[in-house]
Amino acid sequence: MLKALDLSKTISHESELDEAKGTENASRFTLGGIHSRVYMVIKDRATKFAQDATGDMSVSFSGNAVAYELVKFGLRDVQNFENNTPFKREKIRIGNTDCEVVTDEYMATLDPDLIRELSEQITKLCEFSKDEAKNSAG
Repeated sequence: MLKALDLSKTISHESELDEAKGTENASRFTLGGIHSRVYMVIKDRATKFAQDATGDMSVSFSGNAVAYELVKFGLRDVQNFENNTPFKREKIRIGNTDCEVVTDEYMATLDPDLIRELSEQITKLCEFSKDEAKNSAG
């Protein structure tokens, strides 16, 4: 039997980039899953199809754009993170889905490597692992 993704589930993540990881001084990022419709919209927006003059088709995918959007939607809170810009979330609407996202002002202050690391953790909350899918199959 399959089970639904738990959108209320959050995890606390300490970055591999943080020299204080594993100590009380480590920065902690509270991450949560993303509504499946929003997750799929993020993935679709990053995929581009093009046809050249000869009719050949090409597909490109912007992984960094996906990482940025995943963190924008999935980052819930931050503790022990030195930043002159206060952490804030704002309400937006994607189609008929109300969402809270991290402000662009705050996102602009995050290191790209940190964004990619956090996005990997958020992705794990939004997808079944192979083991989960196998175990859910009955």
